[in-house]
Order: sequence, then C-alpha cells, then structure tokens
Amino acid sequence: MPSPSDPAQKKKVAANDTEYKLADSDDETEDTVETRRSVKWAENELKRRWFINAGEQRSWDDKVRKGEIRPEVLEFRDKSDADPQASADSISQKEVDKKAALIKGAEEKAEAEAKKLADSKKTKEELAAEKLEKEDADARKAAVENGEKEDKKISDAAKVKKEGKPAEGSGDDGSAKKEADKKAEAPFCPPELAGMC
Repeated sequence: MPSPSDPAQKKKVAANDTEYKLADSDDETEDTVETRRSVKWAENELKRRWFINAGEQRSWDDKVRKGEIRPEVLEFRDKSDADPQASADSISQKEVDKKAALIKGAEEKAEAEAKKLADSKKTKEELAAEKLEKEDADARKAAVENGEKEDKKISDAAKVKKEGKPAEGSGDDGSAKKEADKKAEAPFCPPELAGMC
C-alpha cells in the first residue's frame, strides 16, 4: 500500500480527477446477482416481500398506492433481473440509455483508433509541433483564466477596502475596526478617570 505522504500519491489526489458513478445492476458481481435472484425466487415462492429496512418498506407501500409497481411484481410472477420497485418505463428507459452509451462508446473508440492511425502516419516533427501547439493553447487559456481570477481578487480587495469590511477568508470579523471606531467617537477620558467619564 502506498504511503499517504508519498509525493506521487499526493499528486494523484491533488489532480482531483477521480470520477465517481452510481453502481447499477450492470456493476454487480456474480455473487450479488445470484443472491438477489435467490431472494426474488423465495419471495415469489412464498408470496411474501422482504425489505432491508422500514424506509424501503415505506417506499414500496407508497409506490403500490400510487400504482407505480408493475403488475407481475405485485402478483409474484416477475422473472426479470430488474429492480422490483422499478416501473416499466424506467426499465425501458434504462435499456435505451445503456444502448446509447454503448453506441457512443463504440464511436469514441473508433474515433480514437482513427486518430491513432492518423498519428502513426505522421512524422515525429509533425507530432512534436502538434504537441507544442496544444501546450501553447493550454498555457494561453490558463494564463487568461488566472488573469481573470487575479483581476477579480484585486477588484474585490479594492471594494472591501472602500467599504471598510474585512477581506473574505481573512478570519477577521470586523470587530476590531468597530471597537476602534467606537473609541474614536467617544470623548477623551484620561486613564486616571476611567469609569468616571
């Protein structure tokens, strides 16, 4: 296991390029699929539903009242691997989305292969020139973005200074300035007479 203080690992974490996605029935392991099928088989044989918790049961009851549960599930005839609480529309939409994602993935793969083939036909100089152009464009874009951020910081700082409010993120809540203003407004009272003035 890599050390958390390893610079390479810190760089990976700092990149913040981790992509999370919700798991669905396609991401299940074979054991999970078999367990789910066994539970569904038992529910169909015993004509009784099992719920993980009260929240799942409330959700089920609400969907039954609204008529969102498929009839074959309510009658314990469902043989599909789909979620029992899923409506027929959501199941068909999920299938359409999966097919579209597969087609899109195949197209992207074909584009990548075509680009790779085209790149393989280019000379090293052409590839190096393209790489330099891309790096230059990226650097220009980053410079413009950083310039905009810096301009915003400067304008915010000027605005804050003009209004007399503390800078954002400074940890100052402005109470010191308010105290100083109160002291400046109060008439002068020598320290020997403190409390009498």
